[in-house]
Amino acid sequence: MVAEDGDGTGFGCDEYHELHIGADGLPLNSGDELLLEGELRVGYVRIMELRKLNGKRRQLRESIVANDASLASAVVLPLVKLPGNVWVTDCSKARPVLVPVLSLGRRMVANEMAATSNAACGLKLTAAAVPAGGPQLQRATLSSAMFAAAAMIEVSKDLMKMKVTELKLELAAREKLTTGPKPWLRRRLHAAIVYARG
Repeated sequence: MVAEDGDGTGFGCDEYHELHIGADGLPLNSGDELLLEGELRVGYVRIMELRKLNGKRRQLRESIVANDASLASAVVLPLVKLPGNVWVTDCSKARPVLVPVLSLGRRMVANEMAATSNAACGLKLTAAAVPAGGPQLQRATLSSAMFAAAAMIEVSKDLMKMKVTELKLELAAREKLTTGPKPWLRRRLHAAIVYARG
């Protein structure tokens, strides 16, 4: 596997990052259907695998630079929150999912904590000293109006009704990458709209 991120400001395997989590407990942009309405909270995930688009194939990477986030996807393991702001991995409650790397927020540092009388054993997460990964995430409320034709910059059409050429025009207007299949173009535009509101 190739490691591309030499200065540690991008994304790497076994790192922890913020990610928006929906009311259903699933990470944003991890399913076939895009979330257009509802509450998003900030959750945390561990990157298990990175895949970067190279032509029409996705190749495994050890790390990728932040500028290539639009070309990559990640298999992530969501963390489960316990009392005392402690986070754990629990595959019975949160299984690994595939997400666009563009959806990941800032990198976090995970410190193991020993069990105490009022807190379970797990991880305490703090922001990395060096800004890395994506933007810092905040809780957000999504509404269908955010993805409606009136909210678009270049194309006067709802997000879910756009064709490939229209998605590319809207992404270009937002200075985002315009390559890839339709589902990833749609997810990329969706993430750009969500993060612009954050």
